Amino acid sequence: MKASGAHRLLPFKTFGEAVAFDLEVEVSCRCGRHVVIDGMAPAFRDRRIMGTRFRCTTILPHGVACAGLPSIYIRKRGRGCWTMADHSRAIRARQAVAPTDAKPGTFASIVKRYEVAFLYDQGCVPSYTIDMIEFDEPPWNRFLDKPWGRFICRDCGQTLDMHVSHGPDTPGTERFNEVA
Repeated sequence: MKASGAHRLLPFKTFGEAVAFDLEVEVSCRCGRHVVIDGMAPAFRDRRIMGTRFRCTTILPHGVACAGLPSIYIRKRGRGCWTMADHSRAIRARQAVAPTDAKPGTFASIVKRYEVAFLYDQGCVPSYTIDMIEFDEPPWNRFLDKPWGRFICRDCGQTLDMHVSHGPDTPGTERFNEVA
């Protein structure tokens, strides 16, 4: 499957590739169980993330096994509890040291506004979400000079929904209570 100019393949496919970019993969079930997968474990290193099915093994309080279908969340390692403001501050700090030249309509324009993006795939089973993407960090920084486009799942081939969340100092962000 080949990406067109407006569509881009995700920059990783396997658990091992995700670890190489300092990403963690968390499997989460509706019963409340959350497990972070060790992407360098031999059982997972060369396995595709998208399309890998997981079964929850939690025994619920009434003695029956959970029948939930877990979801997958992918994000930078150690940032699971970061708020939107934490991400915006991190982008702002990196941009103060090494500013990104941003043309309108490129992924770099997201960075200049201190915004983060979320990618959602509902076509794969299980569904997955890539949380809090900071486009000025690997593996996403390879797209900085590219025009806005959609990302394509490397497993099912469908386009991913992308949502960009406003950072501080952009219109309509009065809900942020960030200390500069």
